[in-house]
Amino acid sequence: MANNKNKKTLEFGMNAQNDEKKNSAKNNFTTALKEIIYGEKEAPLADGVPTKEAEPVKKQPATPQTASKYAPPASAKSAAAPAPAPAPSPAPSTPLHKSYQSLEPTEQTFITKDTIIEGSIITKSDIKISGCMKGNLTSDHDIYINGQVDGDVKGNAVTLNNGVVKGNISSETFINLNEKAIVIGDLSGDTVDSDGKVKGNLRITSSVALKSNAIVHGNITSKNINMQDGSVIKGSLEIICDEAIDEDDFFSFDIEAAVASKEQSTEKSSAKADSAEAK
Repeated sequence: MANNKNKKTLEFGMNAQNDEKKNSAKNNFTTALKEIIYGEKEAPLADGVPTKEAEPVKKQPATPQTASKYAPPASAKSAAAPAPAPAPSPAPSTPLHKSYQSLEPTEQTFITKDTIIEGSIITKSDIKISGCMKGNLTSDHDIYINGQVDGDVKGNAVTLNNGVVKGNISSETFINLNEKAIVIGDLSGDTVDSDGKVKGNLRITSSVALKSNAIVHGNITSKNINMQDGSVIKGSLEIICDEAIDEDDFFSFDIEAAVASKEQSTEKSSAKADSAEAK
């Protein structure tokens, strides 16, 4: 009988322990579920009764799905965003002259001031001569000279800035000479703007402008010639006209016929005077 009683007591104790474990697991599951759903966190069990913390954690309202967490503040949205600056366009090449625009931009060739070239140069690009060259220079584009060239020069536009050329200069458009430019040779082209010294003839299609320091020792042929005070020309000037002029219409006449006509007119006047006196 004593053994049966002890056996029942042991079974009752084991059942109590199992019930306690089940209740503890259930309480832990309930606590975790509340924390997930409501954001509440329970304190450890005190005498088997769970107690809540003084201030439960408030769950933040869910962000609408359409709103982006990276969206700027409302004030930033209301302010108009500044327009992006336009991309800088490539700088066009600077023309070597003022009155005419250069052809399409090309590569440039430079001859430095310490360089001496013996021989001719033919190029399809712009070229700048700062050194010395003995030979002819030809370019399909613009030529800029502030050195010395001993030879003929031919290009689209030719500019001499303190340059010296001992040879003829031929330009498709424009020839520009500054105050210290010197040319010993003929100039031909569409327009000339000179403040320098030229010893040679100028055969220019459109116009010649001579500034106050310009000196030309030679003949000038052009449609228009403009001279400032102080400019000097030692030679002849010829203005080209668009229409041909027949000089015979202006300067050929019969002097004897003109004298006879004058005498006849005088005699008629005298006869009229005598007739009036007789009456």
